[in-house]
Amino acid sequence: MGCADVVPGVSGGTVALIVGIYGRLIEAIGSFDLALVDLLRRKRIRQAAEHIDLRFLAALGLGIGAAVVSLAKIITWLILNRPVATWSLFFGLILASTFLVYRMVEKWTVPEWFAAASGSLFAYWISGRLPTDAPHTYPVLFTSGMIAICAMILPGISGSFILVILGQYLFVLEAVHNRDIPVIIVFSAGCAIGLLAFTKLLRYLLKNHKTTTMASLCGLMIGSLRKIWPFKSEAAGQELLKPKHRIQINILPDAIDEQTIWAVAMVIAGIAVVFLAEYAAGRAEKKT
Repeated sequence: MGCADVVPGVSGGTVALIVGIYGRLIEAIGSFDLALVDLLRRKRIRQAAEHIDLRFLAALGLGIGAAVVSLAKIITWLILNRPVATWSLFFGLILASTFLVYRMVEKWTVPEWFAAASGSLFAYWISGRLPTDAPHTYPVLFTSGMIAICAMILPGISGSFILVILGQYLFVLEAVHNRDIPVIIVFSAGCAIGLLAFTKLLRYLLKNHKTTTMASLCGLMIGSLRKIWPFKSEAAGQELLKPKHRIQINILPDAIDEQTIWAVAMVIAGIAVVFLAEYAAGRAEKKT
């Protein structure tokens, strides 16, 4: 999830769905409520830890943090230097994940198809938005954290891409690299508050409107494929624009060359990873 959250266009929520922990994650984060406050007030630490599934959250949080700190530079290098192969792998991951989410919808009726179409159109639209030149003040960073974390927890919507749109992605990434503590604290505080508030909404939707919610998530993932299509070209007439403001359009490969073969191979590898992860998660669930 940490690796995915670093990449603009890929969602950590998608990874959580792939390995079968999405529902548990939403339930655990949504447990930060008044009942937890009451348990802490009465100094029932063990019950409080069980209430929020602390072991699960701690293990997950450490893994995400380790990936963000240690692999951010590697993933950034791969995107800049091996873009087609890297995006092809992610394309395969999300394509296969969409199929898994599709199977999670027990019955496809008109509301489910409408929710899926709406989610797909929204993700397709937001994936084509251009980044802005926003200031890097503490209030802006705090608000950006609140917005981005909501996207990070949703499969199909990339929190990193939202940060790109808000003009904060490189600034936050450099702050992590340089251990800029004040920036990290302000941004993390925004993430924490946004996560707690938005997760409660997701928890309610999954409990009371699960099929429609899962259909929406399926649509979000389909629409997000626009952002991570591996073959791109800059539209003409943008020479005077800054690189980050230039529009990239999705194209088909010109020929079946070595790069195209690698792209297809990486898509297949991404699909294989998803189904292997699902198989491993299923075996682990049976053992428990």
